[in-house]
Amino acid sequence: MPSLAKTLIREVVLRTPYVNDRFLEWEFRRRQQSFRGIYATFAEATLAAPTGPLVGYNHKEIALVAEGQLDSLHQGDYPILFWLAPLIGHTAHLFDLGGNIGIAYYVYRHYLTYPDALRWTVCDVPATVEAGRNLAAEKGERQLHFTTDRAEADDADIYFTAGAL
Repeated sequence: MPSLAKTLIREVVLRTPYVNDRFLEWEFRRRQQSFRGIYATFAEATLAAPTGPLVGYNHKEIALVAEGQLDSLHQGDYPILFWLAPLIGHTAHLFDLGGNIGIAYYVYRHYLTYPDALRWTVCDVPATVEAGRNLAAEKGERQLHFTTDRAEADDADIYFTAGAL
């Protein structure tokens, strides 16, 4: 638990215009995979990225971190489950943009009854898709599929994304 002094200092920093922006930028940049700025090209943005072993999300190491979240329901999942629950029973194809290794599929199946014919397609970057396919094969998942092509959403009954945009 932060001390009262730390809390007060943080409040002053957050309420001081120029200092606020510098502090938030520092906080943002110290997190792995965090980038900030406006760039003319992706290559220019990559060159400006913080130095570190990984730039972007197309890395197996990043996908594997998500394996620890396959049973973790978060507070933000409640409204998703609320709206998805009455729809999922009549859904043949759910397209999950940015679904990582199928986190939502694995977590939500504890709370929703998936129809036998459901096809849950996760669209993500190639390294994550490969990790997701491998995990689904290990677990014997028949309803979970992976792609890097957003055009596969064309026939989806539900276009789902949570945090990717």
